Amino acid sequence: MGSVANEEHKIAFLSKWVKKFKIGDSVKIEHLEYGHLVKIIKDGKEIDLIDFEYGTTQLLPIIMKIVLFNAPNKYLIIEEPETNLHPNFQSKLADLFWDAYITFDIRFVIETHSEYLIRKLQYLTASADCKMNPSHTAIHYFYPPNDIPEGKKQVERIKITEHGRLDNDFGEGFFDEASRLIGELWNLQLNEQNRKN
Repeated sequence: MGSVANEEHKIAFLSKWVKKFKIGDSVKIEHLEYGHLVKIIKDGKEIDLIDFEYGTTQLLPIIMKIVLFNAPNKYLIIEEPETNLHPNFQSKLADLFWDAYITFDIRFVIETHSEYLIRKLQYLTASADCKMNPSHTAIHYFYPPNDIPEGKKQVERIKITEHGRLDNDFGEGFFDEASRLIGELWNLQLNEQNRKN
């Protein structure tokens, strides 16, 4: 009875996140002699994984890995989960990982370059509706060994405060790159306007 309920619980989690990431409407799992065959149901039709876009084919295995991970209170390592995902879905990854922690007691070590994932973790920590607190996250920023700024260590720990703020700075170019490019674009437009006058 417990294993059936556990199986149903995992399928419910999988179906929930397949919907949230707009991959499909539900999931069907066939038990085969050599493993499992996962089928995505969308608009009443079974869709083969080969027919999904590249980002989805990378995201679905992450969700599957979470569901099949049978080691509560252990760490699941995931490298660059944001690859080929829309910024909205990069942000939603934080919700997925938090839900997996709450549901299955899985801890994560995530290597990321996604500002959107970090920002969503900040939001979840500050949100009164979420039970995430500063002890749930630990961010480590790695500087290249030959490019460590003065007064910094190669690995800087950054905590998210209860108000969602970061207690330390990220390296140059992580959060400020978009602002820098907007400034350069503004200067180009001003220069062009001045040239015409």
